[in-house]
This record gives sequence, structure tokens and C-alpha cells, in this order.
Amino acid sequence: MAQAIAIKGLSKVDILKNFEKNFKELTKLEISYLDVKNNPILPPNQYSPLFKTLVQINKKETFLKPIHQACQIVKNNKKPKVFDCASALEVAVPIITNDEVIGIALTNPARDKSSPAVPATLTKKKPDEKLTKVWKQLPSVEKKELESWSEMLFNLLNYIFKQEYDFLVFSETDKQATRTQEALHKALAFIKENYHQRDISLEAVAGKVYLSHYYFSHLFKRELKMTFIDYLTKVRLEAATKLLRNLRLNVNQIAYAVGYQDPNYFSKVFKRNLKISPLEYRNRIFKRETPKKTKKYSKKAK
Repeated sequence: MAQAIAIKGLSKVDILKNFEKNFKELTKLEISYLDVKNNPILPPNQYSPLFKTLVQINKKETFLKPIHQACQIVKNNKKPKVFDCASALEVAVPIITNDEVIGIALTNPARDKSSPAVPATLTKKKPDEKLTKVWKQLPSVEKKELESWSEMLFNLLNYIFKQEYDFLVFSETDKQATRTQEALHKALAFIKENYHQRDISLEAVAGKVYLSHYYFSHLFKRELKMTFIDYLTKVRLEAATKLLRNLRLNVNQIAYAVGYQDPNYFSKVFKRNLKISPLEYRNRIFKRETPKKTKKYSKKAK
């Protein structure tokens, strides 16, 4: 069963954020994440200044090709790798769950201490000023040191993912379930906001969450143990019971306010579900509350 790194998990697990912060303080290197197809998972910090500069001087492939090659290698051998990337050094670390690579952790570029100048492979005849500036800003490391850090990164990251498995990793089945739950949540919110609309229907709500009305109807019964109409009626009647406390509104007005075109039908639905008519419900409310108010005023009189 295919598994994937969860975007929500990456951005919210404190232990992972703290580790990334400490790793950066130690090594000056930031960590970004790729999925198994080498696509960025968290894009804002994905591209380094070196990459952006190479794009400007039409050397994008010089940067991307070695990354893709390194990712393929670590996916195959399931071991971290220090590799040459546009004459800079980077680390690719496989993230493994149940012996399956589910993503790649990638460090930003660093320059080898033994090569302080901009490599000739990145320049034309004359070194580009922007490229030279960016190159000098890269963290300066020794390759052996970076290899040691890559092992540490591999062991600690995979330990964190193992400990936080349920939050950081989900299967394709879980992913589909999550999308379904999100669609249902949006649908329920839409109903609660628009129950008073007379033309609200199963088809209309299903369209709002991009589901077929057949599947949406099945989803309602499976998850809520009731039909769409039953749920809509429940929401409308809950709103009606609140409005019945307002003596300035008559039953007809309340019926229209909660989405019923026919006040008589509203009364029938109300009585069928609550075993009491709207007027009887209103009378009961005020019979229960009147003695309390009378008692309160009598205490004040004393």
C-alpha cells in the first residue's frame, strides 16, 4: 500500500521543527522535503538562492539534474548520500517507513572548503556577480564533515518519523478518507449556513464539494446514519425552536425563516419530529420560564 509524507504533519509536529532548528544551528543547513516523485512538499523554502540565481542565468538543469539523480540513488539503496550539485555539496536522505521510501529530506547547498572560488563549471567567460555573491554566502564545510552529518540526519529523521508515524505518514487509503471527511465537513458547514434557502438540495450541496449526488447521498447515510433530508430537517428544526422564543415572530414567519415555503407543511414536520406542534412548543417554553421569573420578582419585592 502506497504511503506518503503528510504536509499537515510536516508543518505542525514540534519535535520535527525543533530538530530542524537545532540542525541548522549546528550545520548552517536547512532541510526541505520531496515526495517520491521529487516534487517539493513544502514549497516556500524549497529553492535556495543558488538555484534561483542559476535559473536567472539559464542553468536550472545544472542544479535539478544531480538532485533527481541523487534522489533516485537514495530511493534505491535506502541510504543517505552526499552529492555534487552544481559544484556545491548537498545531502539527500531517504525517509523510510515499513521498509518503504516515502520521501526525501534534502539539505540546501554548501560549498566545499577546499573550493572557495566560484567553480568554472558555473561561469561563462567571466564570473557572474550575482552568482559569485551567492556562492560566497553558502555554508562552508568539509566533505567528510558533511558525510558525518548526513548519517546523523538519516538516523534522527527516521527516528522522528517512526515515533510520529500516525501524524506524519498516511496511506493512500487514509488520504482518500481524509479528502472524504473534508468534503463532508464542508458540506455540513454549507448546510448550517444556508438551511434557510428554499432551493437547497442534495444535488446543490454535492456540487459545492465536487461530489456526485449519488456518492454524496451514500456518504451521508454511512457517516451520519441519516439521509440528507433528515439532516437538513434537523438543522432547520433546531433553528425553529430557537426562533419560537421570539414572541414577535408568528409560526408562519418562522417557517419561512428556516426554509419552508408552506407553513402548514412546516407544522407537520415539526410535530412529526418533536411530537408537539410549534405553538404548543412555544407555550411549554414560556410556562416553564414564567414561574422562575415570578419567583425572582417576588424575592426582590421582599
